[in-house]
Amino acid sequence: MAPYSVPNSLHKPTEEDSKVIAFLNAEVGEDILRAEYSRLIAKVNPLDAEKKAALLAVCVSALSGSQSRGNDAVRIAAARVIVALLPLSLGAIADLLNKRLNKHQYEVHFTLFCYLDWAQEMPDASSLTQDVLRLVEKYLMTVPRKTARAAWMAGDMLGEHWNEQEAMPLLVKAAQGAKYSVGRQLSVLGLEEMLDRLPVESASHKHLRKTLRSISSSDPSKYVREDAKEVLSGWRKSLGKSK
Repeated sequence: MAPYSVPNSLHKPTEEDSKVIAFLNAEVGEDILRAEYSRLIAKVNPLDAEKKAALLAVCVSALSGSQSRGNDAVRIAAARVIVALLPLSLGAIADLLNKRLNKHQYEVHFTLFCYLDWAQEMPDASSLTQDVLRLVEKYLMTVPRKTARAAWMAGDMLGEHWNEQEAMPLLVKAAQGAKYSVGRQLSVLGLEEMLDRLPVESASHKHLRKTLRSISSSDPSKYVREDAKEVLSGWRKSLGKSK
């Protein structure tokens, strides 16, 4: 389900980092870095309010401070737990995504987008997914730079790992109207992923091709126009090979 797997080789945690991971493992009762998403959600969901609040506080502290700066293990562990804590953690995740001052913050964004698609498998997913989609939409509509590939991961998550009917309108909106060219460009690449998933003769596929043609001729950024042209060209080539 997750578009990103935990690396086999992580930066070795410091003693303080290990305490954070050990606390999360003990409270949840799982190896946070290795547990399947379904198992992690099943463990976190029945915890009482006090335990969830404690987990959330530790995750926010780890993701906001120096503990996860340059440390994959702490950042991944905290991100996996904070996503598993949805919907309780929705506001905290929104706050983290709004912080865009340095590379570390964008690394946190990247890691969150690796796991936010878990929302589709959680209890009350129908309402929760809409809340999460609003966060991702705001991100793509306003993100000013490509730092740490965070914006790319946001587009990839929607294009490849989210329900097509829910994600497509959002990606189209961002590809056409994001404030910065970064958001438009990486939403175009998300649409490329979605093209590969949709039946060629479907109305949705045709709509995406029409949208990309429009972007390829009218977007104010030559880079966005060129990417839209490349997506269309690549799709045509792949179609020819499949015949």
